[in-house]
Amino acid sequence: MYAGFFTFLSRSRFGVLYAEFFSIEMATQYRDPNIVKKIKDVTGDSVHIVLDAYSEEESQLICIKAFGPGGGRLMLVQHEAPYIRRLRKDVTVQCT
Repeated sequence: MYAGFFTFLSRSRFGVLYAEFFSIEMATQYRDPNIVKKIKDVTGDSVHIVLDAYSEEESQLICIKAFGPGGGRLMLVQHEAPYIRRLRKDVTVQCT
């Protein structure tokens, strides 16, 4: 939990139902076409730290777009997409 929010994204409908059962603030499938807007709405466009546990190209793109003004830090568990750093100069990308 950071800044009063816990955002949970899942690949499966079961994962979303599981998150809803525990009253997670936001639960949605990451392929939702409105995912970035939903994240920004729930967080008040204040995302500054992200851990991308999937770290696939598609999930990295979602994460980088979800950052609020002023950027922040994106931590990946796999290698970064070759273009990801060019999308937001104010976001530090770190591979773990």
